[in-house]
Amino acid sequence: MAAFLALIFIVAAYVSTEQIITVFMPLVLSNSESTTVAGQITALFWGGVIVGRVLGVLGGTAIPERTMLVAGGLTMTGSLILLAAAGSSWMIAGFAFLAGLGGGPLVPVGFAMAARWAKNPSTGVLACQAACFLGGLFGPTTVGVSANAVGLSSELLAIFGLAPAIGCLVFLISTLKFSVFVRLPQVSRS
Repeated sequence: MAAFLALIFIVAAYVSTEQIITVFMPLVLSNSESTTVAGQITALFWGGVIVGRVLGVLGGTAIPERTMLVAGGLTMTGSLILLAAAGSSWMIAGFAFLAGLGGGPLVPVGFAMAARWAKNPSTGVLACQAACFLGGLFGPTTVGVSANAVGLSSELLAIFGLAPAIGCLVFLISTLKFSVFVRLPQVSRS
């Protein structure tokens, strides 16, 4: 049960991060780039998400799910940190794509794992869907309200927005006890 709840938290934190990027990346980038370039870079993030989801599905039988979660989380979080420190538009665009690529498989893998780990597969999928909704709703809202309350500049807002991604990754690694290269047993449903 603890692993299932941890997985639901991870899905919520990832979707929160995804939506924070969608809401705040164009705002932050428009300080140094044209709004067109800011929008294009945000679109590159989503392009990376699509490619990551397709690759996650294709590699789903060859790569253990926990490995995909941790490697994807590391890639996404590391890329977002490097993106926040990047100087040129090209570097920002590249790290945005890599962040999407790393994060792309997290939701489909999370749904598959939740369906297997729950007592009833429908309950697992429903819990994941609710986590996606709550993460998408409360992540950007919490960051925006908190940043406004303390008067963060848009540059600091970008760093502040990384908190769910970093928290998700730390929680993921500590909860799964570093056993990321072990293939999960298949649960048979009678």
